[in-house]
Amino acid sequence: MALMAGMCPRRPLGLLLALLAAAALANQLEDIPHNEVKNWALKFGVDLWEFGRHFTKMNQIQNNTSRPSQVII
Repeated sequence: MALMAGMCPRRPLGLLLALLAAAALANQLEDIPHNEVKNWALKFGVDLWEFGRHFTKMNQIQNNTSRPSQVII
């Protein structure tokens, strides 16, 4: 098999695989329900935030730090 100057024998195979992967990705992107994913992510973020506030007692910590601290002499 004669090789062209500067041409790797694996290059056409790699190019073909890259094209197939790009086509599969484009097809997969069309199948994703973007609005459902966005709504799920928003709900998950809000739930996570509320859990964090409750777990760390954020309001209690904010109230304690907003009061002037007492100085012991």
